[in-house]
Amino acid sequence: MKRDEIISRATKAAKTIEDPRVGRVLGFLARCGLLLVNKNFKRVPRRLKIVDAYWVGANVEPRVFAVLPLVALHFPNRLDGVIPKNLLETVTALREGQQSGPDFYGVSYGEIFKLAQLPVKDRRVKSLGAKRTLKAFRLKQSVIARLSELSARNGCSMTESLERLIEQAGKS
Repeated sequence: MKRDEIISRATKAAKTIEDPRVGRVLGFLARCGLLLVNKNFKRVPRRLKIVDAYWVGANVEPRVFAVLPLVALHFPNRLDGVIPKNLLETVTALREGQQSGPDFYGVSYGEIFKLAQLPVKDRRVKSLGAKRTLKAFRLKQSVIARLSELSARNGCSMTESLERLIEQAGKS
């Protein structure tokens, strides 16, 4: 490569990193706890433009494509713009808990599925592995009394006691 070509490529790379879209997207993802960056972004938007995220993923930081399905999964109300079909298919497969699904811009579905299982920095949002399903049972009063005694003895809630009993029964 010639010296002029190297300088022009370096100048172009510096311009893309200084682009305001990069700060908005990476700052948003860092604030959500989905991406670690080595720069502090002062003005971070509350909403993420999908067009900007695609641009940053294609031109500056490919890791954006690994966490964009997680944004659509955990923070769907914070996305601005029309959600593309391939992103929607990946998020639907994640919500259904499928072990295999469509890859997303070179990121394997298995990797995205593993990331979806990890806890999120924002404690108001639960990861896929931590979500619970509401289920109602009609139990006899004697069973409820024994369950409350057991939970008081163990210092936990009735739900936790019931979960522990079921897990112990599955091991034996």
